[in-house]
Amino acid sequence: MSLQRTRKSILSVAALSCALALGLAACGTTSSLQAPTDDAKIDLTPYSKLLVEDFKDEATARAKPEAQPLLKPKLDSAVKMFPDQIASVVKAGGGFDAVTRSGVADAQTLVLRGAIVQFDEGNAALRWIVGFTAGNANFDARLELVDGATNRTLGTWVVDKNSWALGGGIAATQRPEDFMQEAAKKIGTELSDKRKAGTIRKQGQ
Repeated sequence: MSLQRTRKSILSVAALSCALALGLAACGTTSSLQAPTDDAKIDLTPYSKLLVEDFKDEATARAKPEAQPLLKPKLDSAVKMFPDQIASVVKAGGGFDAVTRSGVADAQTLVLRGAIVQFDEGNAALRWIVGFTAGNANFDARLELVDGATNRTLGTWVVDKNSWALGGGIAATQRPEDFMQEAAKKIGTELSDKRKAGTIRKQGQ
C-alpha cells in the first residue's frame, strides 16, 4: 500500500472516530453552576456536609394526558435516581465530610434540590429513519444549591439535553436515562471540585 493510501486510510478512521464520538454524545447542554447575580461570589468553605434531596416531578404534568399514566412511574424512579447518581459522584470526588440523601440541614450543610422538567423518550423509529429532531428524546432539569440554615439560593444548574439531531442508529438508542447520567456526572464532579476550590464566581469574572 502506498504512503498516500495509508494516509487516506488513517484520515478516514480518524474522521469516523470523531463522528462516532459526536453521535454518542447527546445534544444540548448541562450548564455550569451559576451564581444568582453578576456580582455574586459564593464561598463554599463553611460547608462540610451536602444533603441531596429527592427531586420534584414537573414533567408528568407537562406531558399529554394520554401519556401521563405511563410516564409517572418512570418519573417516580427518576426523581430518586438522578439525585442518587449526583450524590454518588460527589462522594467519589470528595470535598465534603458527609454526603447524605436525607436528614436535617444546619449551617454547615449545603442542600441540593431540583426538579425534572421534561422526560421524553420520543420515538426511536423516527430518530432512526427521519432524524432532524423527529422523535427526539429529551431530558430537562433545574437544580438549586441552597444554604441549609437560611434556605438562601447560592447557585443553580440547568440541564437541557436531547438526542443527536441528525438521527440514525446512534440517536435511536439514546434515552433520557442516558442524558440524566451524563448530567449527574458533570454536576457531581463540578460540585465536588468547587467545594475543594472554595469559591464560585459568576462565569466571566
